This record gives sequence, C-alpha cells and structure tokens, in this order.
Amino acid sequence: MDNRLRYVDFFDADTVYVNESIKLDSLLVDKCKIKVVGNDFSLNTCQVENAIYFISDRKRKLKSNNYDEYIVVPGFSNPRWIIRNDANIINNQGNIIKPTSFLAYTVWEVAKFISKFDYMSLIFPNRIIATSRSLEKNILANDSNSIGIIYTGAKGEFQKFTLQVWHDSKSIVSYLKFGNQSQSRKKVGHEHHSLELLSKIKFDRVHIPKILRFKLDSDHAMLETQNIVTGQDKKVDVLLNVDYLALLEIYNESGKKNTSVSEYINDKNIYKSVILDLLGENFHVNISNSHGDYTPWNRFILDNEVKIIDWEDFSKRVMCYDLVTFLFSEGVLIKKSNLNKIQKKCE
Repeated sequence: MDNRLRYVDFFDADTVYVNESIKLDSLLVDKCKIKVVGNDFSLNTCQVENAIYFISDRKRKLKSNNYDEYIVVPGFSNPRWIIRNDANIINNQGNIIKPTSFLAYTVWEVAKFISKFDYMSLIFPNRIIATSRSLEKNILANDSNSIGIIYTGAKGEFQKFTLQVWHDSKSIVSYLKFGNQSQSRKKVGHEHHSLELLSKIKFDRVHIPKILRFKLDSDHAMLETQNIVTGQDKKVDVLLNVDYLALLEIYNESGKKNTSVSEYINDKNIYKSVILDLLGENFHVNISNSHGDYTPWNRFILDNEVKIIDWEDFSKRVMCYDLVTFLFSEGVLIKKSNLNKIQKKCE
C-alpha cells in the first residue's frame, strides 16, 4: 500500500466518508473507518456532514460554502503534494517542485496564474474536499494559521509528511514534520535531537531553524520548526565561497577525529568489504559533524549567511561529505550531467 495515502489521518475523524470516484486500498479503508457514499457529489443529495470526498472531475463543484478544498499534485496515483486551493497561498508560493524538469516548472507557473480565476482543477483535477472539518483544527495551535501544502515524501518505511504552515494565507511561519511509521518516527526524533544540539552552538554565518514544538508517542512523531527562509534569500544551484565557510564552522565546532576506514564504516554497510579492498584496513580518514543532505534545496543564501534546513540526517561523517553531496545533487538531479563531469568537480 502507498503510505502517502495516510494523509487522511490528519483529518482525525472517527468516520470519514469518501466519494466513489477514487478507490482506496482496503487496509486504509479499515484503518480510517471510511464509508463509501453515493456517486452524487452534491451534499443536497447525500446529506452528509463532516465528510471527506476524493474527486477526479475538472468541473465538478461542491454546493456548499462550508468546505476546504485541496489539490493533489500530480494526482491520486502519485500524491506528492496536497495543496490548499487558496489563490493567496498558491500565488505566494515559490517553486514547490525540487528538483525537476522545465516542463514541471512551466506547468506550476501556469497553474499559479489560472488559480487567480478559480480554475486550478483544469490542470489538476484530483482533489480532496473536506466538509465541516479541516486539517488545522486538530494540528495547529494558532487559529489564524492554516496548512498550505503537505509534502507527502517518498514511499517506504522512512516516508513522512511535511506540512507547510501559513499565517492568514500570507506568509509561511513554520513547518510540521510527521512520522507515522517506526523508521520515520526515528527520523523526526533524530532531527529534533540534532537541532537541540546545534541550537547550543553560536554560529557566525550558519542559521538553523528554531524548534517550536515536539511530540513523540507510540503512533506518531511530530516536530514543528520555525520557517527561516524568506523571499530575500537566494536558492543558488552552485557552491559559493560562503558555503565552504559555513561548512567549516559546522566541522570546527565538533572537532575532527582521525579514524581508520574499518572503524568508520558500519558493519551493516554492504560495500564495506569492497571499500576495504580498495583502500586497505589501515587507511585513515577525518570525520566530523555533517548535515548529511546538503543540497541546493536545503540551503539558502542571504549575503554572508547560509540558512540550512532539514537536519534529519545530521551525523558524524567523512569531512567534505556535504560538499560532494551538493555537487552530486547539482550535477545529476538539476543539470543532468554525467558522472565524469561531477568527478572532475569533486577533484
């Protein structure tokens, strides 16, 4: 089952009604106690309040004022983003897709334009309609805040949700991360622990998010962090001198440790024997603090300050790991370069 469909849980309903225009996995139906009602989407016919409908119709509208609408992008078969159909939120949004093709950027820009005229469903017909309920009621502490986008994450045991929190549909104030599986709960918990450690360090040019809320129980892990990215920040797809200085700050604060490759590489690493054959057991490396996912979409530049988000992979690693990660992400995922070009940059 695609675990990304678990976003239905955020509505926190004892009974959720679903329109038959989408067929959900039977396990999800059982878990969420979903009941299927008739094909007619009109509430005047169904007489169902507190309902959630999944529809795949470009023209169909709800005959009610008491509802919230969310666009599923690209669609129900691959629900990567769940976006509130609010023209202010959509048009104040940057590029939600990272990294991707020119075509995807173009589609999103066109969608932003037509959302001003309430025609978003023409491009993205898969929608979620929630009547007499919303995501915000059970999740947010501030009544004037709302959820703009749900990033559903990658499928699998590490899958988690990231919810974008808006204030009065004008600006992003925070991000909520939810993990509802064993491994994803550990990931969210690890990021909380990492940000706690980093918050005690006084950096000159590194800016990290502030923890606003954290909750961990047997079913979910939830972490809310302050949004530190503004419209003035630059998303630059190449390494700058300030990147080197910022990463040196992170490395120097923990101090580097010289260790052998055999000690550094985890025994569970399936490539350990190959690496040891290449380098030898006595080959030594310097390890230090590492962000773990230092990419063009996780760091933003403002003058001489580097704002870094998504610290869930923070750990001790070989020094320069973050630089190589950035070059690989820039080369393969953005510029589609071949590995030879990336290797030359790393050298």
